[in-house]
Amino acid sequence: MLVCFGDESGAPLRCSYMYMAILCFEKRIGLASERHGSELAYELRRLLSLERARELKYRLLRKRIRSSDLLNKVVELLRSYVAAWICTSIHVIDPSKARVELLRKGIEDLSHVLRGGEVSILILDVQSIHSPRKVFAELRRYGKELGITIRRIEMRSSSVVDGIQLADLLAGLCRDGLVAKVFRG
Repeated sequence: MLVCFGDESGAPLRCSYMYMAILCFEKRIGLASERHGSELAYELRRLLSLERARELKYRLLRKRIRSSDLLNKVVELLRSYVAAWICTSIHVIDPSKARVELLRKGIEDLSHVLRGGEVSILILDVQSIHSPRKVFAELRRYGKELGITIRRIEMRSSSVVDGIQLADLLAGLCRDGLVAKVFRG
């Protein structure tokens, strides 16, 4: 069973493309879902000398991780903690539908990586989605059609959930072509 976090990169009104990263951790008994990824975030903050940063945001790291040595260490840390990740993108045609379209594409790509897996919870960054309960129910149904079970989808603020911050970092790395778009540990 997995605990997954997702975040997007790009705003539908300003960008012609939007990117999303979803990264998953093996569910650990006794650890609250939103705490999965906290150890990795701590290690990355230490590695990147960002212990005082409120949030781990790709835009803060962009210049620091251009060194191949540091980038390799970041990717190595990600691979050592994460069970799976996907990065996906869409061309924005209708900005009002872009976020839901991107979420559907993320679920579809995740289904190819997990192949029949089960996700305990998918925690997404707070986004402006009209009727989120309806959208999330539809996404769970869509995942089931594709062969993965997603028990629950929630929105949280990235400022308090390290896993979403990690998804932000991964989305930026993928957008800039610095990591593989798919990983299965």
